Amino acid sequence: MERASLPAPARSVALRLDPGEEVTERLSRVVIDERIEAGFVTVGIGSLRDTTLGYWDGKAYVRHVLSEPHELLTLAGSVARLKGEPHLHLHATLSDKDGRTFGGHFFSGKVAYLVELLVQVYPTKFGRAERPDGLKALTFECP
Repeated sequence: MERASLPAPARSVALRLDPGEEVTERLSRVVIDERIEAGFVTVGIGSLRDTTLGYWDGKAYVRHVLSEPHELLTLAGSVARLKGEPHLHLHATLSDKDGRTFGGHFFSGKVAYLVELLVQVYPTKFGRAERPDGLKALTFECP
């Protein structure tokens, strides 16, 4: 286990994504533009289509695509850097028109109607270290 005592968030970045925008592309662009080195996506709500979720089976991610629009109930995860580039580790919970829920590791999704996100930005750096099992674990460079 690795842990860090984080300072209070330095700031928050709120985003509204519009129909057709791809969530991970847009969020990665904001991470670059805002020079975010460490953060957590703490709120993510709205609606998505063409969403790819995954489940880690111990060796690889098994992916599943939800083509139809679904309500985005939660999107949460960490923002770090890997080789200088943004690295997002996100999980999502979505529901269909009948109220059934689906969840897992969030790879991608396009905004169906609207998505609202909140990123808490910390005045430190998070990185990623590849483990023997292939997962990229969060690392901390805290003061």
